[in-house]
Formats: sequence, C-alpha cells, structure tokens
Amino acid sequence: MRSATRTLSALIVPVLFLLFGWQRSNLSNFQDTKQAKNLKKVRTVLFLGNSLTAGYGVGPSQAFPALIQQKIDSLGWRVKVVNAGLSGETSSGGLRRIGWLLKRPIDILVLELGANDMLRGLPLALTERNLQAIIDTTRSRYPEVQIVIAGMQALPNLGATYANRFRAVFPELAKRNGA
Repeated sequence: MRSATRTLSALIVPVLFLLFGWQRSNLSNFQDTKQAKNLKKVRTVLFLGNSLTAGYGVGPSQAFPALIQQKIDSLGWRVKVVNAGLSGETSSGGLRRIGWLLKRPIDILVLELGANDMLRGLPLALTERNLQAIIDTTRSRYPEVQIVIAGMQALPNLGATYANRFRAVFPELAKRNGA
C-alpha cells in the first residue's frame, strides 16, 4: 500500500504543478481578454495506462485518476480528468488506441505504460519505440500538450541488465521529450 501511495503522490505532484502553472499564469495576465477566455476553458488531462491507471481491484472512484480529479475539484479548477487505463495494456496497445483517444483535445498526457511489456519480457527497444510514437502522435495533434511520464521498476527476476535498462527508459524519454 505504501508503494501505491508513493506512486500516486509521484503522479499527483507533476500534474498539479502543471495545472497550477496554468492557473497562476492565467490569473496574472487576466487583463488580456484572450487570457480571460482561457480562465473559462476546461483543461483536459488524459491518463493513458494499464491496470494501475484503470484502478484494477478498487472501485472506479478509488482509481488514482479519480482521486486526482477529486483533488482538482476541491481546488475549484476547471479541469477534466479522463481515465484511459486498461488492465493488461501494453505500450503496443496504447499506441493502437492513442489516435482514438485524441479525438478530443487534451492539455496534459500522463503516460503510464510499460509495466505489462516488462512482465511479458518484451524487448525494451519495442517499448521505448511505442512510447515515443505515442508522444509523437500526441504532440503532432496537440503541439502545446504537456507530457508526464510515469517511471517504473522491473522485477528482479528479469536480471540486473534488463532491470537497469528498463528503469532508464522512462527518464530518457522524459529528457528527450521535455516531459
């Protein structure tokens, strides 16, 4: 449970910072009518992930995207959280779904995929390529989108080399993509 709480906290913090930055910049530039319109715009955060995002084993209101939505609502922010988590989802599955998920505009993409790739022992190059393609597809549709990448750990039974390389994929993607 402590690990789940740490994971939730690790995702909430960057999402709230991004949203707080929008709120603060919009408030400081309120005199600009374009900025005033932005205050009324509902921002959308898309969580694309696996069973952790979907909330496997808990009710929908206890999945971490729903908890983040509750926190956002308590702050009075105009933000809609979309939970596109799917139990068993791999990076390949996420890549197949991203086009459909982007039919509606988004402002933030929280990318939480890769764990099921690791559990299946899929090649890391495939996982990294798929995650990059998801980011590229999202940015080509919505160039101003902010990306949050959830890092993950590999199981030790896959060997130290695989585990170390798997762990490194996520910060490398984040650095390469300004996430």
